Amino acid sequence: MENLNKVSEELCDEHWGFVCGLLSAHGVDPGEIRACEYHYRTAWRHAWKHCLAIVAGGDTVGGWPAVDGSPYDSGYIQINDER
Repeated sequence: MENLNKVSEELCDEHWGFVCGLLSAHGVDPGEIRACEYHYRTAWRHAWKHCLAIVAGGDTVGGWPAVDGSPYDSGYIQINDER
């Protein structure tokens, strides 16, 4: 599992580098980019846990895998329900 988490962080770094470059190229304020980075990385880690749960065949809530033993927040709105 530790190796998978390392892979996740490496992928996150690579993807964030790409997104950060796009934001910079479009003139987004550096302070806003730092805020975006926090949310991007947090969302990445959350999604990674869902992926691991899917691969492990874990329980799902509303069709999505539960992570950390907790179901999705009931306030979450799915824009596209195709899975």
